[in-house]
Amino acid sequence: MKDWRYWLKRFHHRHQWVIVPEELRFAIWKGTRSCSKCGVWDTRTESVGEMNEATGRRVATMDDMTQAGDYCGPETVIYEDGPYEQVWFLLPIHQGTDKFDHATPGSGLHGITSPPWSFTEQPDGSLAVGGSIACGRGTKDGEYFHGWLNAGHRWVW
Repeated sequence: MKDWRYWLKRFHHRHQWVIVPEELRFAIWKGTRSCSKCGVWDTRTESVGEMNEATGRRVATMDDMTQAGDYCGPETVIYEDGPYEQVWFLLPIHQGTDKFDHATPGSGLHGITSPPWSFTEQPDGSLAVGGSIACGRGTKDGEYFHGWLNAGHRWVW
């Protein structure tokens, strides 16, 4: 399935292009993008790759996380520079035997905080994370996961 929700590494006015999801395009041509800074529309169509999807589940505590895609939180965690809201999760690509098994870079417990991410409670009990989740950036092996946790417990990467 071709999907247009990726960020392209193409620049306009030195800004990154935002891919507008199909459900938000209404009468706009397929593949339309807008500049994230100035809103200028570009109607070139380009596929930037295949997307994977999986349904996760929200669990009550970190102890309940047992399978790929599980997540819990947000909960307040105190760091040296103050309190943050934290969401803990097992990536949908998790292959370990438990949350502490780092069999692959994408396995094992991961977490994100607000700020910089934002967390929105959904009517169905799921949590939507504002902003993409990139894991492994800046490491010698590089990024091993880049995706989103959307409403409905949907992981997209």
